[in-house]
Amino acid sequence: GNSGEAMAFEGTNARQLILDPGFAFSGSVYVSTSASSTLELAAGANTGTISNFQASFTTIDSIVFDPGAEWFVAGGTAGNVGAISGFAAGDTLEITGVTASGSAYAGGMLTLTAGGSVVATLPLAGNFTSADLVLTDVAGGTEITVAGTPSGTGIVYDGSSLTNTGSLVSVTLGAGASLTNALSGLIDNSAGVAVYSAVTSAGVSVFNAGGIASGGSNGSQALRLQDGGYVSNAASGTISGVAGAGTGVIISGAAGTLINDGSLIGGGTHAGVALMDGGLVNNGTSGRIGAVGGTGIYATGAASTVTNAGSIAASGTGHSGIVFEHGGVVSNASIGTISAVGGSGIYVAGAAGMVTNAGYIMGSTGSGVQL
Repeated sequence: GNSGEAMAFEGTNARQLILDPGFAFSGSVYVSTSASSTLELAAGANTGTISNFQASFTTIDSIVFDPGAEWFVAGGTAGNVGAISGFAAGDTLEITGVTASGSAYAGGMLTLTAGGSVVATLPLAGNFTSADLVLTDVAGGTEITVAGTPSGTGIVYDGSSLTNTGSLVSVTLGAGASLTNALSGLIDNSAGVAVYSAVTSAGVSVFNAGGIASGGSNGSQALRLQDGGYVSNAASGTISGVAGAGTGVIISGAAGTLINDGSLIGGGTHAGVALMDGGLVNNGTSGRIGAVGGTGIYATGAASTVTNAGSIAASGTGHSGIVFEHGGVVSNASIGTISAVGGSGIYVAGAAGMVTNAGYIMGSTGSGVQL
């Protein structure tokens, strides 16, 4: 680039720069003010670092910390870091030239104070309280971190992201919100649904590597999304509706997507997974989807797709491993098992169905596959 610039963003089109942990470039990034600019900090195996933000970037309108990402961003000023979203436990933001002894958070704005006077303000999206944000004096500035997880139970987190590393009772997600439940995270509601989104909350994503469980023995689901959504359950993740006698994951209102590599179990006579408006389930090699006394995967409302390389099982009289009420496609890999002790392995009705099998499909009292 010119004049020591590694990159230059000019013109009138909106621009976005995505950085992975371990990135490297020589020189600064010039960003003109003729259009909006976003810096996205992606997740990776290690913590990402920007050691001198002010020297590296002329100005940025917004910084987005991706779900599950951990970044240390130093050398920013209150004037050049722009609006911040996705800031969560594991992230650190260092503001240069500001020594703060106190802070207040309200209405998406973090106010830093010293001696009762305002020394800086930062637009910071989230559902934080002042106690959630920890200030630490460092040479030449102030570091801002998140204390574990935002405080309280029944958290509402609209349009941004939340990373849980501790213990919560429940989480309610608004439109476009993202929840990351880390390996150490537990969301356990002994009296009802653990993770919930309303009928007007499209674009919700849940990434689970810890535990999510419902309770109350009243048919409460562990995870209930009511305007479609995306769920990823890692190999270490468990999602259980057993104590609540409810479905493990239920997605309605629009098509849902579930990527499962962990354990997902429904309670009572409810399914492990229910797609009420169709969608996709990908059950990986380490994935286990089942139900104490119900169907493994139940889909209605639209044609659905299931790809399986793990285990999908149903228990209880009349319950099948997979049930499609509006047709769909099942692909069972060579190491995949689909079984039912009281019904068919796969049951398809309402529209055309197709099954491709290289593994094991079994129905104890019904057909292996019923189309």
